[in-house]
Amino acid sequence: MGKTELKIKDPFDAVIYWVDGNDKAWQKKFNKFSEVKLGFSNEELITRYGSVNEVEIAIRSIIKFAPFIRNLFLVSDNQVPKHFDELKALGERNHIHLKIVDHKEIFRGFEPYLPTFNSTSIETLIFRIPGISEHFIVFNDDMFLINEITKEDFFRDEKIVLRGDWDRFYEDRKLRNLYHDYRIKLLNKEPKPFGHKKRIQNAAKLAGFNQRYFYRAHGPHALKKSVLESFFKEHPGLLEENVRYRFRTEIQFIISSLLEHLELKRNNFVMLPSTQLLYFGSYKPVIAKSKLLKNEKNKDIKFMCCQNLVEANSDIQSYFLEWLFKRIN
Repeated sequence: MGKTELKIKDPFDAVIYWVDGNDKAWQKKFNKFSEVKLGFSNEELITRYGSVNEVEIAIRSIIKFAPFIRNLFLVSDNQVPKHFDELKALGERNHIHLKIVDHKEIFRGFEPYLPTFNSTSIETLIFRIPGISEHFIVFNDDMFLINEITKEDFFRDEKIVLRGDWDRFYEDRKLRNLYHDYRIKLLNKEPKPFGHKKRIQNAAKLAGFNQRYFYRAHGPHALKKSVLESFFKEHPGLLEENVRYRFRTEIQFIISSLLEHLELKRNNFVMLPSTQLLYFGSYKPVIAKSKLLKNEKNKDIKFMCCQNLVEANSDIQSYFLEWLFKRIN
């Protein structure tokens, strides 16, 4: 057996990075640095920073459905979720250690860039969590497990598991670019800001891709600490450049996507279907409920993402939260 081959006894950790946008102290800190002051009347800010306590469900789902996890790190800015002691005790009973990691711990050496409100900057440094395992899994706080998973859902020996598809870079999509030019020049519309896909494309280019990029499903991702450490050792200054922004910018890259493209370049991956993920990005009542009920008994679906659940009406929020709590209890 090769030295770098994944052994079943190797420890696995998981990471959730999280912010409680309802925290008044955090809002005050945000307003000190942001041009747009936070009052939860701005729809974009509500979407990005608001929550309905999804993080508790995410934690409980990992404890229930991922028994191989050793440490579950919750990365936050001096914040602790509701019922933390109860969640920590639940984890210990299941041999999973729930730990809070403050931004100060992973931003050591980069303290001038704190506080940060930028999830891209935060995610960039999670491989620096003290004591984190070589192989680990990253979750957003809107990602949940709904059936039992194994290590092989993320790694096959040393190969990472990917779910997604290939796409063209923005600059190569002529029809899209013509449409956006039309909106700006003829309709006097403001240019749409570049978002998540642009930062994935930036990661792909750093890994040497120039024809197309891999757009992964919006679910948990597998990372390897040593690959990231080696990359940043070979590219001094790049790590600091990516974490220096307090708010998201289009010139940043997403570190989990960088890792994926580096492994794609080495042909060190296994592709699995995106149908293992149940994704919700909008919440029209009839459609959302029907989609949830249709897939309720599908054991092949292991992951669920409820992006922007805070935007749903109160009835739909309650319906989804009750469904998830039943699933994990």
